[in-house]
Amino acid sequence: GDVTAMTLLEDVRIGDVVEFTYTITGRNPVFRGTFFSGYSLGWGTPVRSMRVAVSADPTRPISRAAFGPNWYSERPWVQMSEYGGWSEVVDWALPLYAAGDDAPGESLQAEIKDLPIAIGAEGEHERLAQLLAYVQREIRYLGIELGESSHQPHDPIETYTRRFGDCKDKTLLLVQLLRHEGYEAYPVLVNSSAGERLDERLPSPGVFDHVIVGLVLDGEWLWLDPTMNPYRGSLRARSAPDYGYGLVIKSGETGLRRIEQDPAARPVTRVVEKINVGEFEQSSIMTVKTDYVGRAAPGVQSRLENTSPAQIRQDYQEFYANVFSQIVTTEDVGWQAVPDGSLTVTEKYQIEGIWVRDDDEGAWVLETYAGILGGELPFGVGVERLAPRALNHPVTLEQKQILHLPSEWDVNLADQLIENPWFRYSRTVRQVTGTQLEISFSYESKATHVAPENMNQYVNDLLAARDFLGLVLTQWDDVDEAVMNQPFAPNILMFVVALLAFGVSTGAVVWWVRRHHRQVPPPLPDIKAPSIGGWLILPCIGAVISPIRLLVLLFTDFRDAFDQNVWAAITTPGLETYDAGLALLVICELGANMFLLVLVIATLWFFLKRDRCLPRLFQFVLIFTLVVAIADMVALGAIGLLDEGEIASGMGELVRLILITAIWVPYFAVSKRVKRTFVC
Repeated sequence: GDVTAMTLLEDVRIGDVVEFTYTITGRNPVFRGTFFSGYSLGWGTPVRSMRVAVSADPTRPISRAAFGPNWYSERPWVQMSEYGGWSEVVDWALPLYAAGDDAPGESLQAEIKDLPIAIGAEGEHERLAQLLAYVQREIRYLGIELGESSHQPHDPIETYTRRFGDCKDKTLLLVQLLRHEGYEAYPVLVNSSAGERLDERLPSPGVFDHVIVGLVLDGEWLWLDPTMNPYRGSLRARSAPDYGYGLVIKSGETGLRRIEQDPAARPVTRVVEKINVGEFEQSSIMTVKTDYVGRAAPGVQSRLENTSPAQIRQDYQEFYANVFSQIVTTEDVGWQAVPDGSLTVTEKYQIEGIWVRDDDEGAWVLETYAGILGGELPFGVGVERLAPRALNHPVTLEQKQILHLPSEWDVNLADQLIENPWFRYSRTVRQVTGTQLEISFSYESKATHVAPENMNQYVNDLLAARDFLGLVLTQWDDVDEAVMNQPFAPNILMFVVALLAFGVSTGAVVWWVRRHHRQVPPPLPDIKAPSIGGWLILPCIGAVISPIRLLVLLFTDFRDAFDQNVWAAITTPGLETYDAGLALLVICELGANMFLLVLVIATLWFFLKRDRCLPRLFQFVLIFTLVVAIADMVALGAIGLLDEGEIASGMGELVRLILITAIWVPYFAVSKRVKRTFVC
């Protein structure tokens, strides 16, 4: 208990210094005279100086360690302990838990003989799950921790008779039951909030605040917490949380052991939202299915069991009202506990005004948001910190949104991935059909905290992830008609690309012709080139037509590319007509066609001059035209701009080009008429 001394001080004025001393004699006998303690060196109010003095016999080896402020402790403090190692703490605790070797009382043995089936744990370890669930369910958690009872557990028979106990009482009872069944089980001292730093503390009973059970199963340690609520599923799925480090109360134990949650118990939440999107001013229907796996399930199930259906319905509707302002539930929230320990929750909503009108932009906008992940990617996280930022860990969240749209929709969105030492976030967008989109989000925690020196990177990644925490669909009012009705505005970029490509191509052709003339000397002066005749009449006609045909193509097919209004429509993110792949393809096509224009003009010129470079140049033009046509077909198909009719037409054109190339390239290589004609 506490002893309080009160006194009234007279004539105390501002600036006076009040000095006081006090002496406490006596310690909890459960520690058998061994000394340990901790002293805070900081206060919530300013203190100019503070001194802690500990007097002890010089023969008593008392260790001390000072700890500065950190996210586990807001103020500096000093720890002192007479324990020379963790083995001495084990030796202190062993007598306290000696009753674990005793046989359970007869009435208890009779009661546990026929326990209910441990749902989800049927098989080899069902009996273990039954005993764990029995202690969790039948023994209420209540601690009366006065005097030695602060660390001395009550006898298991007393705990069973009273039907209540604290963590050490329930642990000792479960250890006794497990040992009686032939299992190797031990009490384990842990710290429920600061276990990750226990390995930095001095050995002492004072660094622990909780007791669980360590079970050796199939040669491996499994950690069980009898104070947790009963849980369905396999025995490993019922394992204790990640407590960091713990001390197994076992003879010969000399150090701390890592207490990690079994992967089967890791909390995972999976959400699937299916939205049948109505027309712009019509209702939409959304169904939601959420699966809670591992330790994500018990808390949700407990809330559903202990809250009225009307309140649950209201709470779930308010959650989605943050995204869709006009949303109402159309039926009660349904849920089902699955034998493997998971929990499935179903919801159904009607949404009015899922499309929001933006008159300023002349568009309808639909915006989705991955609200389940939003809690782990919060707004307003500051970069400047003196202490680490705590993170929820372990956490795995997956959310999928399936949108059934009223009309076909083209979406060109790249996948997003952000990964760092603290979390992994991803978003993928898949167009299943023209009217169905699937957006998948995932978040997985990787650490318990972020150090102050890493906050800048963490916040930058946090903000980047939030930028892709949803999807925005925009339907513009008659986008094509509005663009076409705009007066022509020159697209400077495309004019620059055209002129640059024409100039570079001309220079390249001139350089090649001169180089070819140096390598192939002209014929003797008395040799005259014959006139163009025979089969050469056909390629000559083609050489005359090609420049005209290509110029017409440039002025018709590329006219829109030279219009700034059209160009802005396909290069402005957020517009329905936005297509970065198409914009890049147009630039490449323009450059290739300008090069081809220079080639066919040069071909016509040298054909009429019967220049000796013509055969090689003509062959190159044919091969280059075929390669460009193939590349164009592949690129258009890759960005989804070809329908079945266009594919068939394109394949026919490719076949024509292949035949022309296959005929005339060899002809210009071996024909004697070609060799006699082009000699100038």
